[in-house]
Amino acid sequence: MLSFTSLTNYSLRKALSLWLLSNLGGTILLTIDFALDRPADFSIGLFSGLLAALVSLLVLPFCVPLFRLLGQLSTCSARRTIGTVAVLGCYAVTNFFVLHHLPVVDLRSLVTMSLPYLAAALAAVYFLCEPAPPRFQNA
Repeated sequence: MLSFTSLTNYSLRKALSLWLLSNLGGTILLTIDFALDRPADFSIGLFSGLLAALVSLLVLPFCVPLFRLLGQLSTCSARRTIGTVAVLGCYAVTNFFVLHHLPVVDLRSLVTMSLPYLAAALAAVYFLCEPAPPRFQNA
């Protein structure tokens, strides 16, 4: 049986890893996208990434129960499927709220800015949901 404390620590580490990998990867991809069009605009991608990282810290507490659930599943495909569905759901809900509550011109420009973060988050879920979950010892 898994210890509650060790499972919570495992879930917190996975949630922080997902946050770090998705924001770092998304910021790098967004900065490259801006720098390819005009090299002087790379700072826009960096500052957008910093803002996205700070805002996404608010969502981080909701990821811990998800990784607690994923840590208890036995098959790799089930963990990756649930993780992918959760990332896609968060992506859709976040874009909906940003579109309706921030001065964004249209959905196309919002998707252009947020697509690198979706790609990085999906890659992070695939990386973090390893084939065999670690075994915890009761202390």
